[in-house]
Amino acid sequence: MNAMVHHAIVCHVMQIGDSRYVEDLLLNAAPDETEMIEHKYKSKDEHEKQMIMKLKEKIVNEGIPVESFRTIEELGDVIMRNCCDVIDKLYPMDLVPLQTDRESYLEMCYHQASLQRHCQGFVETKEMKEIFGILNKFAVSFLKNEAIGELPKSGCPFLFNKMAPSRLKPVPKGKSVLLLCGEKGCGKSTVICNWLKYFTQTNPSILVINHFVGSSSASYDIMSFMRHCILKLRHEYFGAEDHPDTFSENPADLWVFQMIHKAFIAAISLKPCLLVLDGVDQLTGSRGMSAQQVKKFSWLPWPLPDQCRLIVTTASSSLSYKSLLRHKEVHMVQFFNKITDKVRSHIFHQHLAMPYKEINENQIQNILSRKLSSLPLVLVILANELRVCGAFRNETDCLEEYLQCRSVQDLWAAVFKRWIEDYSWVTEKRTCNREKEISYSCAHSSISGMKGWVVDILCLLSVSRYGLNEEDIQQLLKDLGYKDTNEISSFDWALFRTATMAWIQERPDGLLNFTHQSIRDAVEYLLLGVIAPVNESTSNSYQNHFNHKKTLSHQLFKEYLAQQKYTLKLYQELPWHLEMSGNLHDLCTIVSDPL
Repeated sequence: MNAMVHHAIVCHVMQIGDSRYVEDLLLNAAPDETEMIEHKYKSKDEHEKQMIMKLKEKIVNEGIPVESFRTIEELGDVIMRNCCDVIDKLYPMDLVPLQTDRESYLEMCYHQASLQRHCQGFVETKEMKEIFGILNKFAVSFLKNEAIGELPKSGCPFLFNKMAPSRLKPVPKGKSVLLLCGEKGCGKSTVICNWLKYFTQTNPSILVINHFVGSSSASYDIMSFMRHCILKLRHEYFGAEDHPDTFSENPADLWVFQMIHKAFIAAISLKPCLLVLDGVDQLTGSRGMSAQQVKKFSWLPWPLPDQCRLIVTTASSSLSYKSLLRHKEVHMVQFFNKITDKVRSHIFHQHLAMPYKEINENQIQNILSRKLSSLPLVLVILANELRVCGAFRNETDCLEEYLQCRSVQDLWAAVFKRWIEDYSWVTEKRTCNREKEISYSCAHSSISGMKGWVVDILCLLSVSRYGLNEEDIQQLLKDLGYKDTNEISSFDWALFRTATMAWIQERPDGLLNFTHQSIRDAVEYLLLGVIAPVNESTSNSYQNHFNHKKTLSHQLFKEYLAQQKYTLKLYQELPWHLEMSGNLHDLCTIVSDPL
């Protein structure tokens, strides 16, 4: 988005302040207003005036179209208009299928954003190249003698045409499902996304349908994946005149698992297709099926149609991994991502990337010598923390504390601890000099007793169904007591957002949410104290004694949403929080009489 804004401001039309507007103001101003106008609009000194004049002259000499503005509001309107023009050119509406409804289109945007995010800062390794070769051969195996697109040559970043000569073996014939598994945080999603990016570019004629679990709230439901496949395949087979959801005369069938399941099986038999399902270990229960049943893949037709191939990624510790290996149609590829110190150093520096930011060689070696740093996720966490932690504490001491952690969850606990200590305060005891009074009730290995607005934001994001925008967060914090002298200022919010920018990002609909499952898991277990994932648990599920915080969060959402007008957000969020908190009476009321 920053690139588009830069393009709109610099390359499209250049805006220059109109000095005549200030002169007109001074001409008609009262004597007592003259000084205020000059202070607001005039240059502070002769040097600044000359610099502005040189900049204007340079812009004009470049031959860029110039448009003058008189006020900040006019400048904002022009920039907005230019940005909209650029977006319309890059993403024209005619690229959107005519029969795609708003929710389906938004889901497409979620998955596309997830793919683009995983393609940023990618560092390839020898093992990844080998896996790319296997994925490529498997992806075209169902085409038999049909022509396929020309694969990238040696000049391409990925050597797709080279197969694995060592540990990794080619996929045997008769295998219709490829399972890519590995430890959490080893980079499975990154591998799949970067392979997809180049495979789809070089083979546009092959129909590829990808689904990234965790890219949106709906993506955790396997019915969302099925509906996505039905929509895409029916549109490709029947054309734009067919509405992909009209497989039944009854609209309610869209939400009946058995009907969706039958339509899904029929759809994947329509034409050759490659399905990519990333992160199946994160799938939750669906209508009529528990999470365990979903992860046993009883919904998948065995064997798959001859013209369909499926690529799945999951964690080696997941039930889905063990379930898939029981089927003879599945070929398993274990991804260890054993990378050299040079590559790990490259990954670390790429995510550290800041002007004038350097880490000495001893610190680098200290990081690389730790067993946990073999995971790319850990290197990204450490690099992002070292970008910002020096504002409040000694970087070396902070790094040493992180390097003592023995698991990813321990590392997140240490990171949360720093965020809370450096940025947060509790509502009762905020002081003028930004000192933080934090309540500790347990050791570093468990930070469930910590308090403050940082904890509250992380918990609210975790408990929300679709995510929160900044306005929602600010109002919810005020409802929790963070107002007047305890209010979170724009500066405090900016500090927090800078520290969490890699882990809490704005999605296509403007809502903030977590970008990686590991931080969501850590928040749920360490701060909310729940055992089952929030989107699976209910008020009757077995939880530990910290579960009251989750219930209180749901109640806070209920009270906040109940004050708002009936909107799509209310429809999406309120029933969810009533169900999760066990408030079935109010849930029945809003479902039967929503208005």
